[in-house]
Amino acid sequence: ENFNKYLLDQSALNIETGDGCPNCGWGNHKRQLYSKENLKTAYGNLIITVKKEWVKYTLSRITTKGKRSFNMAGRKFAPKSL
Repeated sequence: ENFNKYLLDQSALNIETGDGCPNCGWGNHKRQLYSKENLKTAYGNLIITVKKEWVKYTLSRITTKGKRSFNMAGRKFAPKSL
């Protein structure tokens, strides 16, 4: 994904919302709530904003589960600070 568009390509990416419960498959009862509103693209970058809202933190979660697979052998990735 080049993130050159205003919206993410949802044919290649899943945007997951909520806290992963009631079956808690990925939320793990943490104080985070995943929301589409904290996700945007700008100038070819994916921007995920974390906000503290009362006792929870809101952020965004995207995956490629069931849509893409990657061979990442020998590659390293790190988040970029603004």
